[in-house]
Amino acid sequence: VAIPTSNLLFLRNPNPSNPIEGVSILSAVKDVVETDNRMVEWNKNFLQNDARLSGTIEVQGSLTEEEAKLIKKMFIDTYSGYNNAYNIAILKNGAKFNPFQIPAKDLDFLRGRELNRDEILGIFGVPKIFLGLEGSYNRATAETAKQVFAQFVLQPLMDMITEQLNEFLI
Repeated sequence: VAIPTSNLLFLRNPNPSNPIEGVSILSAVKDVVETDNRMVEWNKNFLQNDARLSGTIEVQGSLTEEEAKLIKKMFIDTYSGYNNAYNIAILKNGAKFNPFQIPAKDLDFLRGRELNRDEILGIFGVPKIFLGLEGSYNRATAETAKQVFAQFVLQPLMDMITEQLNEFLI
């Protein structure tokens, strides 16, 4: 169905850099969500590899390209993945496995995801208490959070929509 543009109303959120176009709330969240998605993907891949990072296999002498590929394939097939956790690697002819190390602070995904969640909630103006994330709260705290949310988030949003509707209709 073709709708004439004169019948459409495009609700805009203010954009300081371009007041004519406006900006969506989702565009403000885009980078945070992408970061969180990458953290989840990295963590999933990390755990699928038995939460062990890859490393190098050191052999005495030199290897051809095909021998190197064969050793790598055999090692991955036999020892990678959470199903092969704690398998014992037996390396022949003086070969050594040298795992790559990663600092424990870099593995703090839970804290990073909490920060991403808090940033998204902040962008939308949603108090953490609404999701049951605050540990120590009572009814008075919950009621106050509800009133603050209504007064400083919902009411300005409704005022903005009302003003744009009035402008469109008048």
